[in-house]
Amino acid sequence: MNILFFLIFVILNFPNQETECSCDDKADLEISQLAKSGLVFRGEVLEKRTENFQDLGYRRIAIFKVNEVFLGDLVEAKVEIGYVFMGPCTVDFHPKNEYLVIADTIPGFSWFSTGYCSGSRRIRDMSKKDQSLLEEYLKAN
Repeated sequence: MNILFFLIFVILNFPNQETECSCDDKADLEISQLAKSGLVFRGEVLEKRTENFQDLGYRRIAIFKVNEVFLGDLVEAKVEIGYVFMGPCTVDFHPKNEYLVIADTIPGFSWFSTGYCSGSRRIRDMSKKDQSLLEEYLKAN
């Protein structure tokens, strides 16, 4: 079961990495990132931890205080988001920082996670173009 979980996580979070998105950490937000997500919110990282799986490796988890939900059915004031940090195409969430989190669920599992090229970013790093795109997308949907 653990190996199956790992394979599903890797396949869904790291598809065709070279063509899925730009790995420029200053790249603008894209509509496709929002359209593929099941949850978009603004939140502050309260803490993070690592879960270890026997013979499988680990999964990082950031626990967020949710400040504003833009997309999705989240009603909790706190949410756990799983993530993998692998360089410039992923976000390593840090406590006391506020982020725009773009996440989705992995089929067959109940938790949300961000993946390679999810578009998640620190709020302070959002460009005016990012903010406009988010506003336009939310108005249209």
